[in-house]
Amino acid sequence: MPAIEIDADGTLLTARELRRRGLRLAFDAQMDRATGAPDAETTDRIALSQLVDAFLLDRVGNQDLFAVAHRIGRDLMREHGCPYTYVADEREYRQDCPIFKLHATVGLSIAWHFACECSICGADAFTCDHAPGEEYEGKTCSYGAGRTLGIDHVALTANPDFIYTWITNTTEKAGDLIHEGVIAKAGDTIRCTHCANCYGLAGPTADDLDPVSRWQNLAAEQGR
Repeated sequence: MPAIEIDADGTLLTARELRRRGLRLAFDAQMDRATGAPDAETTDRIALSQLVDAFLLDRVGNQDLFAVAHRIGRDLMREHGCPYTYVADEREYRQDCPIFKLHATVGLSIAWHFACECSICGADAFTCDHAPGEEYEGKTCSYGAGRTLGIDHVALTANPDFIYTWITNTTEKAGDLIHEGVIAKAGDTIRCTHCANCYGLAGPTADDLDPVSRWQNLAAEQGR
């Protein structure tokens, strides 16, 4: 079962809460766009991220968000463009859009130990008198990962507990793009068009709703 995070105000970021926030922000973005407000793109991108996470936390209950997220991605692509980030030192382009988490097939399971610290006083969790979500002299208490105590191992998994461990970074080497005629020289702008014709616009497949079975099916096909 995916792990549930807590925001700085102490609110549980459940699938239901992320769905509520994401849909509200998507509506706000539509209103901003209709009135010509400048925040529509930023609001839509935040909404997209939260709706993707809501789906990953509850794939069956939030399966409608798969298509909603892709439609938001398509609108962003058409109206604002989704450029890759060029990393000069690596001579490569990177795209970190959350939409790719919907298509990720493998994530990381990290067995590590760390100490959670109080944001008010820095003490270890549950060893001080501060309570998460409560305000003390203008500061809201929350617990965050402090010092790392050790890492045991890192494994690949079809359905990681922490949704931010999905392997989603999409990279393109500048040399390959030049060879293919996509760009004339390293540093030229390229834009992602994934959401233009993705099947996700119509909703998730059975594999998208059951990542473990998807992985088992892939393993079986490779073993033939």
